[in-house]
Amino acid sequence: MAGRTTPTNWCVASACVSVPMGPASTLSVTSLAVDGSLLTLYVGTDAGIASASNYLNVTAVDESDPTPLVHLVARPTPTRGGNTQVIYSISRRGRVSIGIYNVLGQRVRTLMNREMESPGLHSLKWDGLDQHGRATPAGVYFLGMESLDGIRGIKVVVLPK
Repeated sequence: MAGRTTPTNWCVASACVSVPMGPASTLSVTSLAVDGSLLTLYVGTDAGIASASNYLNVTAVDESDPTPLVHLVARPTPTRGGNTQVIYSISRRGRVSIGIYNVLGQRVRTLMNREMESPGLHSLKWDGLDQHGRATPAGVYFLGMESLDGIRGIKVVVLPK
Protein backbone atom coordinates (compact mmCIF):
# COMPACT_ATOMS: atom_id res chain seq x y z
CA MET A 1 0.00 0.00 0.00
CA ALA A 2 2.61 2.46 -1.09
CA GLY A 3 1.66 6.10 -0.78
CA ARG A 4 -1.08 5.49 1.81
CA THR A 5 -0.93 6.41 5.47
CA THR A 6 -1.89 3.75 7.95
CA PRO A 7 -4.08 4.70 10.93
CA THR A 8 -2.57 3.79 14.27
CA ASN A 9 -5.71 2.45 15.93
CA TRP A 10 -7.00 -0.59 14.01
CA CYS A 11 -8.75 -3.83 14.77
CA VAL A 12 -8.05 -6.36 12.02
CA ALA A 13 -9.47 -9.78 11.35
CA SER A 14 -8.68 -12.09 8.45
CA ALA A 15 -11.55 -13.81 6.74
CA CYS A 16 -12.52 -15.55 3.52
CA VAL A 17 -16.21 -15.11 2.91
CA SER A 18 -18.40 -14.43 -0.11
CA VAL A 19 -20.54 -11.31 -0.17
CA PRO A 20 -23.52 -11.21 -2.59
CA MET A 21 -23.08 -8.33 -5.05
CA GLY A 22 -26.07 -8.88 -7.32
CA PRO A 23 -28.14 -11.63 -8.88
CA ALA A 24 -25.22 -13.52 -10.42
CA SER A 25 -21.99 -12.34 -8.82
CA THR A 26 -20.13 -12.50 -5.52
CA LEU A 27 -17.18 -10.63 -4.05
CA SER A 28 -14.41 -12.62 -2.36
CA VAL A 29 -13.44 -10.84 0.88
CA THR A 30 -9.87 -11.48 2.05
CA SER A 31 -9.59 -9.09 5.01
CA LEU A 32 -11.67 -6.82 7.21
CA ALA A 33 -10.58 -3.78 9.24
CA VAL A 34 -12.46 -1.38 11.48
CA ASP A 35 -11.06 2.01 12.44
CA GLY A 36 -10.44 2.63 16.14
CA SER A 37 -13.60 4.68 16.60
CA LEU A 38 -15.68 1.91 15.00
CA LEU A 39 -17.14 4.34 12.46
CA THR A 40 -15.75 2.92 9.20
CA LEU A 41 -15.50 -0.68 8.00
CA TYR A 42 -12.82 -1.41 5.38
CA VAL A 43 -13.15 -4.52 3.22
CA GLY A 44 -10.15 -5.87 1.33
CA THR A 45 -10.85 -7.91 -1.80
CA ASP A 46 -8.93 -9.16 -4.80
CA ALA A 47 -10.39 -6.16 -6.65
CA GLY A 48 -9.21 -3.53 -4.13
CA ILE A 49 -10.38 -1.88 -0.90
CA ALA A 50 -13.91 -0.69 -0.22
CA SER A 51 -15.18 1.18 2.83
CA ALA A 52 -18.56 1.58 4.51
CA SER A 53 -19.67 4.08 7.16
CA ASN A 54 -22.71 3.73 9.43
CA TYR A 55 -22.42 -0.03 9.07
CA LEU A 56 -23.91 -0.94 12.47
CA ASN A 57 -26.82 -2.76 10.85
CA VAL A 58 -24.48 -5.00 8.85
CA THR A 59 -23.95 -8.40 10.45
CA ALA A 60 -21.71 -11.23 9.36
CA VAL A 61 -22.23 -14.66 10.81
CA ASP A 62 -19.77 -17.53 10.72
CA GLU A 63 -21.21 -20.35 12.79
CA SER A 64 -17.81 -22.00 13.14
CA ASP A 65 -16.45 -18.90 14.94
CA PRO A 66 -17.67 -18.76 18.58
CA THR A 67 -16.51 -15.14 19.01
CA PRO A 68 -19.60 -12.91 19.44
CA LEU A 69 -20.00 -9.75 17.39
CA VAL A 70 -20.35 -6.89 19.90
CA HIS A 71 -20.66 -3.17 19.16
CA LEU A 72 -20.31 -0.20 21.49
CA VAL A 73 -20.44 3.28 19.95
CA ALA A 74 -21.12 6.77 21.37
CA ARG A 75 -22.22 9.63 19.12
CA PRO A 76 -21.38 12.40 18.97
CA THR A 77 -17.94 12.45 20.50
CA PRO A 78 -16.66 14.92 21.29
CA THR A 79 -19.88 16.17 22.83
CA ARG A 80 -20.81 19.32 24.67
CA GLY A 81 -22.66 17.30 27.32
CA GLY A 82 -26.14 15.95 26.88
CA ASN A 83 -27.87 13.79 24.31
CA THR A 84 -25.02 11.40 23.59
CA GLN A 85 -26.45 8.36 21.85
CA VAL A 86 -24.98 5.03 23.00
CA ILE A 87 -25.40 2.22 20.46
CA TYR A 88 -24.58 -1.31 21.57
CA SER A 89 -25.24 -4.87 20.56
CA ILE A 90 -25.29 -8.20 22.35
CA SER A 91 -25.28 -11.66 20.83
CA ARG A 92 -27.39 -13.36 23.50
CA ARG A 93 -29.81 -12.56 26.30
CA GLY A 94 -28.38 -11.84 29.73
CA ARG A 95 -27.37 -9.06 32.11
CA VAL A 96 -25.92 -5.92 30.53
CA SER A 97 -24.25 -3.14 32.50
CA ILE A 98 -23.25 0.15 30.88
CA GLY A 99 -21.55 2.94 32.80
CA ILE A 100 -19.60 6.18 32.44
CA TYR A 101 -16.17 6.31 34.16
CA ASN A 102 -13.69 9.13 34.72
CA VAL A 103 -9.96 8.86 33.94
CA LEU A 104 -9.34 7.52 37.47
CA GLY A 105 -11.65 4.59 36.74
CA GLN A 106 -14.35 5.84 39.13
CA ARG A 107 -17.93 5.24 38.05
CA VAL A 108 -19.55 8.58 37.27
CA ARG A 109 -22.93 7.15 36.33
CA THR A 110 -24.65 3.83 35.71
CA LEU A 111 -26.62 4.16 32.49
CA MET A 112 -28.02 0.65 32.54
CA ASN A 113 -27.77 -2.51 34.61
CA ARG A 114 -30.47 -4.99 33.72
CA GLU A 115 -31.39 -8.29 32.15
CA MET A 116 -31.76 -8.02 28.36
CA GLU A 117 -34.22 -10.41 26.75
CA SER A 118 -33.39 -9.81 23.10
CA PRO A 119 -30.02 -10.07 21.39
CA GLY A 120 -29.21 -7.55 18.68
CA LEU A 121 -28.72 -3.83 18.31
CA HIS A 122 -29.97 -1.46 21.07
CA SER A 123 -29.48 2.19 22.00
CA LEU A 124 -29.87 4.56 24.90
CA LYS A 125 -29.11 8.22 25.64
CA TRP A 126 -26.68 9.78 28.09
CA ASP A 127 -27.78 13.26 29.10
CA GLY A 128 -24.29 14.27 30.29
CA LEU A 129 -25.26 14.11 33.97
CA ASP A 130 -23.54 12.18 36.74
CA GLN A 131 -25.21 9.81 39.24
CA HIS A 132 -26.36 12.79 41.33
CA GLY A 133 -27.94 14.72 38.43
CA ARG A 134 -25.08 17.22 38.06
CA ALA A 135 -23.54 18.12 34.70
CA THR A 136 -20.22 16.35 34.17
CA PRO A 137 -17.27 18.70 33.74
CA ALA A 138 -15.37 18.83 30.46
CA GLY A 139 -12.83 16.04 30.10
CA VAL A 140 -12.18 12.50 28.95
CA TYR A 141 -14.53 9.76 30.09
CA PHE A 142 -14.85 6.08 29.31
CA LEU A 143 -18.03 4.28 28.40
CA GLY A 144 -17.86 0.70 29.62
CA MET A 145 -20.17 -2.20 28.80
CA GLU A 146 -20.15 -5.60 30.49
CA SER A 147 -22.27 -8.50 29.24
CA LEU A 148 -22.05 -12.25 28.71
CA ASP A 149 -20.20 -11.36 25.48
CA GLY A 150 -17.38 -9.76 27.49
CA ILE A 151 -16.24 -6.26 28.39
CA ARG A 152 -15.97 -3.36 25.93
CA GLY A 153 -14.81 0.19 26.54
CA ILE A 154 -14.55 3.33 24.45
CA LYS A 155 -13.47 6.91 25.06
CA VAL A 156 -15.99 9.78 25.20
CA VAL A 157 -14.76 13.37 25.19
CA VAL A 158 -16.93 16.06 26.84
CA LEU A 159 -16.17 19.61 25.72
CA PRO A 160 -16.98 22.77 27.74
CA LYS A 161 -20.47 24.13 27.12
